Amino acid sequence: MITRDIQLAVDCLDKNDVVGMPTETVYGLAGNAFSEQAVRRIFEVKKRPSCNPLIVHINGTADLSAVAADIPEAAVILTRHFWPGPLTVVLKKKSCIPDLVTAGKATVAVRAPDHPVAQELLRRTSWQTRYTAPGLYHPRGNRSRYRKRDNQKQGNGNPGCSGYAESPLFSKNTACYFRQSGNNTGDVRR
Repeated sequence: MITRDIQLAVDCLDKNDVVGMPTETVYGLAGNAFSEQAVRRIFEVKKRPSCNPLIVHINGTADLSAVAADIPEAAVILTRHFWPGPLTVVLKKKSCIPDLVTAGKATVAVRAPDHPVAQELLRRTSWQTRYTAPGLYHPRGNRSRYRKRDNQKQGNGNPGCSGYAESPLFSKNTACYFRQSGNNTGDVRR
């Protein structure tokens, strides 16, 4: 079904179903970021290997502490400057984020989308009453792609996994590096 009815999409998300939604960069599948059932459904629909982590979408910098721990000041400064928009930060995850989201890693990738539909879905989801921030998983809308030749080297022993993940703009344990995006990254300094 194709619809512009945001409430219908919110109702689906509240039932742990998945919906397609736009961001400023791509269309993708979204589901309740705190529900392992919803996350599993995204992996099933996309035929995505479980070693390929998802990105959690939130409303903005004020909601980071709902999904991430030990947030460095540099991440706060960057997110205040570039969010909403196509900036991904990788931070230590909180226990409310299921391991399936992060492929068992201790970190979580987080974004705040700059698209009115995505922002409205995040504002209107009911699970925000259970957690400080609503969160949507939002992998790209296309089927998962991975490079089999990297399987043994980077796939953590999981069949069909390459270790491929989106390049973040900021990670606490690395220097800043950039990926192609709509952001004016010239403003970011090391």
